[in-house]
Amino acid sequence: MCMRVSPTDSGNSGILFVGFNQDYGCFAVGMQNGFRIFNCDPLKQLERYEFDIRDGTGVGYMEMLFRTNLLGILGGGNHSRLPSNVACLWDGIKQQFVLEITCATDVRGIRLRHDRIIIILVNAVKVYTFSPSPQLIFESNTCSNPSGLCYVCQSVDNPLVVFPGRRPGVVSLVHIGNTGSNVNLNNNANNNNSGNITNNNSNTTTNNNIGSTNTISINTICPSSTNATNMPPRQIIAHENPLASITLNRDGYLLATASQKGTLIRIFSTKDCTLLHELRRGTSQATITSLSFNKDSDLLCVTSERGTAHIFCLTKDSLTNPRNIQIGSSSNSISSSGNNSNTSSNHSPHLTKSSGFGSGKLSLRSLFSTTSHVRCVLETKFKAICAFSSVSPDTLIETFNIE
Repeated sequence: MCMRVSPTDSGNSGILFVGFNQDYGCFAVGMQNGFRIFNCDPLKQLERYEFDIRDGTGVGYMEMLFRTNLLGILGGGNHSRLPSNVACLWDGIKQQFVLEITCATDVRGIRLRHDRIIIILVNAVKVYTFSPSPQLIFESNTCSNPSGLCYVCQSVDNPLVVFPGRRPGVVSLVHIGNTGSNVNLNNNANNNNSGNITNNNSNTTTNNNIGSTNTISINTICPSSTNATNMPPRQIIAHENPLASITLNRDGYLLATASQKGTLIRIFSTKDCTLLHELRRGTSQATITSLSFNKDSDLLCVTSERGTAHIFCLTKDSLTNPRNIQIGSSSNSISSSGNNSNTSSNHSPHLTKSSGFGSGKLSLRSLFSTTSHVRCVLETKFKAICAFSSVSPDTLIETFNIE
């Protein structure tokens, strides 16, 4: 889950990108002069790196691999560190790029899994093995996807990737863990455009990394399997309008989607592609900036460019058990309102002020349903993204650009 900020909108902050890692325990910030990585709870800066201005400095997109030392990076900003058609893998231990994939067209996103590297172009998605010499094993044409929409399930048991289909509003679902090079949605794919790959890594290894967890050396990664299965790619016609946001729950069996209209959120089963829930955010059009399931997949949080966060309940069990939801925010003031007639009591919101990203907490006691919601309004002009805390399951963490 991530959010881009155009150079003209970043103001004095210099922020070009904000995005969570896979378990929402950290978030990365791409800057005009490098990047930073923060721990969410408690909030603290873990890493900071500034590039030499002679080489270009702007980082417009980042993809963490949990808390490992490997980061996927794209250039951006007024003085981009990388060309727009290049995706690189950065080793935080060696403080250098260790892998480079060059494509024929602009790269709009990069996703990492323990066994796969996914490159998102404006009109295509390419899947590579995660190895010192990545092999292109799958590619598919998509409709126009300048935002780089794509989500990858991290479960070993469900290696699913979802991305826009060839028609606007359609989602493609592909199992990539055992996908072979003979599985290809693009019948007219040109193998000469698979991308040039450069490995700049040495054999040096070390034991340090982001947050003191697993350290990975690109040269010690075992080549991932390229054996194909007979499971065909699937399509879900999710919306009439182009997609604005997509996400999967933790085990990859629930898919949430929002279109550019932004009034309806739909949740599908990825097992049989059936529609399970249709949630109404509102009646006026809004750009959805993030969708986030909690750990138990019984709550969904939706944020929009209007500075609002909606929390929906997805199970009957959550309706019968009141929840104490805390919302961390860098806004100084938050108001909330619930339009559920079954709400047990009304509580005045109170925000405890601190500092920096995730600088406040708001306790909400309410019942949720798929037809009603808690609506939190952040008194800020900045676009926000949200995620449920990996440390405190009933805490919602919200980050946004700060000038």
